Amino acid sequence: MLLAPTEFSHETIASHRNQSKYTQLYRCPHCTLEIFLPQIIGTSQFYIEMYYENNKNSSYINDRWEFYETQKDVKNIHSLIEIGCGEGAFLKIIRNTVPYIVGIEYNEQAIEKSRENGFSIYTSDEYDAIPKNYFDAVVAFHVIEHIADPVNFIKNLTTLLTTNGKIYLSVPNQDGPIKFIDPCIHNMPPHHATRWHTKTFEVLAEQLNLSIERISYEPLATRDHYYYTWYWIKSKIKIYYIFYIINKITGCFFEILIKLHINRCKWLKGQSLYIILKKNVEV
Repeated sequence: MLLAPTEFSHETIASHRNQSKYTQLYRCPHCTLEIFLPQIIGTSQFYIEMYYENNKNSSYINDRWEFYETQKDVKNIHSLIEIGCGEGAFLKIIRNTVPYIVGIEYNEQAIEKSRENGFSIYTSDEYDAIPKNYFDAVVAFHVIEHIADPVNFIKNLTTLLTTNGKIYLSVPNQDGPIKFIDPCIHNMPPHHATRWHTKTFEVLAEQLNLSIERISYEPLATRDHYYYTWYWIKSKIKIYYIFYIINKITGCFFEILIKLHINRCKWLKGQSLYIILKKNVEV
């Protein structure tokens, strides 16, 4: 489902122009990380306007596939902290699964909502107060692609973990349907500062003495079929009337699946890459 059009205030636009008047995408030949330089990082006001004012009813933010994958993966643990917990959508899902859960969030509106939902939330200014070597699980869904120094960010997450603790992450799946959208304004600054691939995590894990326990790809949600019925077909077929006919046929196929209440197409990759990283025990 497409998000509603977003209009930003003049102040928000100016704040990002002050960071840099231009940016360019670079790709590391070794780890395949893609990064925009000079960096233009989304401000707190940017996300207030993008999500909380323009897309209040977006189910994509509050009902992610990886929430339920993680719920299955964190059974039988005692403590969990979510980085960038928003209004507590994921915390609501696991509140009866994990005995001790907390979150950290920097958006004041989201913090207030999450606390109203009964959750204990740290602000970004309180990061140093979070107990170290304490949590069995640290989760961060669609966070690292937004920040300036994601490697140091993940390194800091390891300090929160117990000896056998794990980090649960999700990022946009760059090898999925998003690659057919060109240009994709949601996949560039100030929204996304970096782009991640499986190879990127393999190199990162080696550098930070972590092990990759699991990598999974979200099946395509039938509501998101336009990635393939429009963007993929358009990227392959340049003759308009042939594109139009195939678009109509495939669109009808997905509409039938939706009417049959089939929510996922397991044979097509969706929007998220989900990964579990585990600390290696030093001998």
